Amino acid sequence: MCMTAFAAFVSCSSDVEETEALSVDQTVEYSDADLTNIIISDAQPTILTDNDYTVEEFADMIFGVDGANGSTDAASEKAQFIENEKRKTDSIANVLGQNGITKYFHKTTYTYPSVDENGDVIYLSALVAWGYWKGIFKSYELDQDNMVLYCPYTHTLNSECATVSGGGNELKLLTEETLMIMPDYEGFGATNGRDQVYLNHGLCARQIVDALAPGLKIFTNNKGSFEKDYKFVIMGASQGGANSMATLKYMENTYETKNGLTKNLADWYGLDHVDVCCGPYSPATTMEKYYEWGKVSFPVAFPLVIKSMLICYPDIMSGVDESDFYSASYLAHKSEFDSIFKNKTKSVDDINELMIKYCATAAHLKETDEELYIEDFMSVAGRNANSEINQKLMKCLKLNELTSGWIPMHKVDFYVSEGDKVVPYENSVKMIELCNKYNKVIDIDYSTIGTSHTASCAKWMVKKFTLHNI
Repeated sequence: MCMTAFAAFVSCSSDVEETEALSVDQTVEYSDADLTNIIISDAQPTILTDNDYTVEEFADMIFGVDGANGSTDAASEKAQFIENEKRKTDSIANVLGQNGITKYFHKTTYTYPSVDENGDVIYLSALVAWGYWKGIFKSYELDQDNMVLYCPYTHTLNSECATVSGGGNELKLLTEETLMIMPDYEGFGATNGRDQVYLNHGLCARQIVDALAPGLKIFTNNKGSFEKDYKFVIMGASQGGANSMATLKYMENTYETKNGLTKNLADWYGLDHVDVCCGPYSPATTMEKYYEWGKVSFPVAFPLVIKSMLICYPDIMSGVDESDFYSASYLAHKSEFDSIFKNKTKSVDDINELMIKYCATAAHLKETDEELYIEDFMSVAGRNANSEINQKLMKCLKLNELTSGWIPMHKVDFYVSEGDKVVPYENSVKMIELCNKYNKVIDIDYSTIGTSHTASCAKWMVKKFTLHNI
């Protein structure tokens, strides 16, 4: 289906190695990113919350109220954050010879229309935030240099999503020069209680992009604007890394006509590049590696993937019941897990621990309490690559392949972990090979963390968020 909630598309390219050039009427010319007058004109966000924060209030939101989390590192980082903001304020006041300048952060949560896995209209939620100075000649001096569309990493707890958590560590990206938009995934925030569409890259990308225009409308309604040479970046780690690449693919291959001019969405929004870390760009490869290893530190991936593929591809998965995939030990607790996944009541780590607790045999648990043998929680058919149910599952996963079948037209900055035990390194290898084929790799930064996926993603976040290296 080639429609967004805010506009009709002229064409949606299929997944082929070469794309045909559109015949475009170029009698009307606009800049590469005419955001205010073209893209956001039809957007209709519904505001949920709308607040301004002082530097101190914003620091409390990101790092926690003093003493609340008991982390010395967080307290130190928080103090440094506040000191840096004070230094910037003093510097600007000195340069302008003007008193009374204050730094604020603005954050709005909103709902917006998109589509679900059945093609029906659904109202998802998202967050838009920016920093600004107050007291520089006028109350709102909003002329941002950067816009970041941030795709969240995997979470299973509703309180972790952007509109409920308030944004979390990702908001460290915010400066007085950056606008940030963070969507919730289906099943979180305003749609908590719905099933996730985990690793359905095409649908997630569509839903993510649909958050852009409403978020920008909120920004411009607050008298916001952009520098002419502003930079628009899509970013994400883990699941968010794959969704970032999926979003790139979707924006490059989705065209819209406005006032006689046709361009793809990446050009309408003036996309600069994509910044990704350790993403499952090839879901089929990830599952194949899991079976090859025989044990996993991220067993939660199996029910997330199986539930999603059953929901998103009922025709392919016809005749398959979710229970067909699991061992007796998992099935004994399946109703508990189903409630957890449906209502989003536990974190990824909590669910992984429960799966190990309930399913690991005594011998395997003695060997390792951090990984779960696949034979302990999957049925014979569920772990047999040649079984009918697994063949159907893999067919669904291959529909979400990002490492082949299209031509990336924008540069990508990669962060990879060679020893990753959650998202196998082969994902990054395949994604980099595709981008290299078309000379679209900015840089490849290798993690030195070892096998820890979480630590590698955290290191990338420090580099990007704390150091503002975008």
